[in-house]
Amino acid sequence: MESEPRGCLMVVGFVIVGTLLVAVGGWVGAQFQAAAGTALIAMGAVMVAGAIARHRGQRALEAQQRAHQPLLNPLGGPPPAPAYEDAGELSGTMLELYGGDRPDPGVLERSFPPPRPRDGSPEYLAYTDGLVVATDTGRLVIPCDAIRAVWHRREFTVPGRTLPGVGARTLPALCELALEGTEDRLTLSGSPRQEELSALIVDRTRERIVRRIREMFDREGTVRLGELTLTREGVYDREGGHLPWSGDWRIDGLPFPTGEGEGPCYNTVYVHSTDRRTLAAQVPELTVATGVLEELSVSLAS
Repeated sequence: MESEPRGCLMVVGFVIVGTLLVAVGGWVGAQFQAAAGTALIAMGAVMVAGAIARHRGQRALEAQQRAHQPLLNPLGGPPPAPAYEDAGELSGTMLELYGGDRPDPGVLERSFPPPRPRDGSPEYLAYTDGLVVATDTGRLVIPCDAIRAVWHRREFTVPGRTLPGVGARTLPALCELALEGTEDRLTLSGSPRQEELSALIVDRTRERIVRRIREMFDREGTVRLGELTLTREGVYDREGGHLPWSGDWRIDGLPFPTGEGEGPCYNTVYVHSTDRRTLAAQVPELTVATGVLEELSVSLAS
């Protein structure tokens, strides 16, 4: 770490200065005034003792921090893995597969009108078995079982940076969908009730997406969810931090990103082991990630 050499140099500097004060204090006490020499000796001794104590405290803190970090992959970084959103067989564009005059997917339950009628923004219509996106130029009919992956972002504010002219900014809520048969993605955003719409999509697709991830994992032996990589040996973060599977994990998370909020994954999942190590990773959607982790931690724990 960059701060470690700097800290060591500071300790060495304090020891040298303290030692010089002790030496000068002894000379002053012998040649001129005993009280002044004694004061210098005491000051130097305090500096040396403080530097040694600081060094020991820093080493203890670093050891404690290392003890709480996940194990590192000796090969560096996580092992290669297919992304869970990878498309299977492609058969057309989103408009070709889901546009046109198609029947409604079930019974209409909720509507999400645009913020300003007739401004070109889409209206979202939630049916029992899917979603309709209606615009002035046409509509898309998206069955729930055609959604293979979901990215969910709540509205949040990215803190400003220290660079000149770069202040805090607010990212709007959105829900992005990957659909079967196409590489095109559908972004749902701009609704005055966007959080309600996103929560509805997440709730209706979670079980199928978790099942799809489990099937991919059973077939490939590994799968990647954003920064989180799952293997038969355990889980990895993007830096190669690793935790072996355990049925005693505590799994939780936040519906917000860590760091500066760079996408496309905006949810953070935490895996806590019984030896107090914690692995953190940003994932496309929090409840899917925790659901998969909870299932695999039980079935694969040694």
